[in-house]
Amino acid sequence: MFGRKRFTLSDDIALVKEVLYVNPFLDPAKWLKITDRLFEVLGRCFSIPSVRKRLNLILLRFLQDQKKKVKSSGTEEEQPELEDLLQQAADIAR
Repeated sequence: MFGRKRFTLSDDIALVKEVLYVNPFLDPAKWLKITDRLFEVLGRCFSIPSVRKRLNLILLRFLQDQKKKVKSSGTEEEQPELEDLLQQAADIAR
């Protein structure tokens, strides 16, 4: 039913928006709501483990990139939409 799928940039943005809206960090059962909503919005099925794994991966990459940017420039740079959403998700995940 699910199969192996690659996440696109629009998938990542939709995922992070849903995470911010639902906040599954407070109630892990809400991951099901996120996968259901992604199907409604994107028309693609994702498993709960794949969605959680993807969010963890993109959050980890984002946080590592942020550290590198601050070290190299000493200042914050303008963030595109996905990075802004990931920052918000990282904040609520703490």
